[in-house]
Amino acid sequence: MAFTSTLVGVSTWGNKNIKYGTFTNDGGSSGGDIDTHLTLLEGMTLQYTGASAVADDPAISEVFPIRATEPSGTVEATIVTTANASGNWRAIGL
Repeated sequence: MAFTSTLVGVSTWGNKNIKYGTFTNDGGSSGGDIDTHLTLLEGMTLQYTGASAVADDPAISEVFPIRATEPSGTVEATIVTTANASGNWRAIGL
């Protein structure tokens, strides 16, 4: 069972940082931790990709806002998905 996430891009909306990327599940995996590359995570969206229909929505197992516990660290957000589903993520914060 493997879950991977990748940072694809970075943007700024006003005074907020936006980080976005992809996540992939295989081998029966149903979620994992996404490194948002933010020190303060204020919101996050998930969207499945692919041609086949998925029975349920992906979920974020966190309470916002989330601040990194280490001064030099970043926030990891735990997500739960349908097994073997892949998609895109977008995180907003500082």
